[in-house]
Amino acid sequence: MRRLEVSISVLKLDSDRLLRPKGASQTTNSLITHDRERKCRGRIFLQMANKILFLCTGNYYRSRFAEILFNSLVSERELNWKADSRALALELGVNNVGPMSRYVTAALAQRGIELTGVQRYPIQVKAIDFEEADAIIALKESEHRPYLLERYPDWADKVEYWDVTDGIPTAKYDPLGEIEREINRLIQRLCDFQTPGVLPITGV
Repeated sequence: MRRLEVSISVLKLDSDRLLRPKGASQTTNSLITHDRERKCRGRIFLQMANKILFLCTGNYYRSRFAEILFNSLVSERELNWKADSRALALELGVNNVGPMSRYVTAALAQRGIELTGVQRYPIQVKAIDFEEADAIIALKESEHRPYLLERYPDWADKVEYWDVTDGIPTAKYDPLGEIEREINRLIQRLCDFQTPGVLPITGV
């Protein structure tokens, strides 16, 4: 992973579950100082382009929706972050049809998000994907931590876990709606901290 200058300070946002930079302990809260430019709601910040990696089981439904929605929203806000997504157990999606779930394409279309250039087939995560990411989010801890412990144990404690259950959207529970709420909270965390050159990120 890329090395960044780190200015250590205690930071408490939301439920203390913030993105984690490389090279710090799991319980350390840090402010990561960057020296390249970004914009957030018209403010100028200094930072390098940052990459966030979303993980789910098959990279067909939840993580694809998170990736594409995040990229659309940060583009609107001129935040210099970009998301990608990968599968933790690609083989379990053998019966999936097409590059991504029809529920994802429908939900993105309902939000006016263009799919040109973003449709591709699911991809299994590799070591280099972890190494190149500045932040990693798995969509469901009880489902995805076991895969990480089994297949990528060095990374299991370097991931932020959400609690989005797999399943078709219903009136009772909509996984894609839950992801959208989490994405908006995530982007708010990136925008709320107002010190130029600094982003709120938790150490791993």
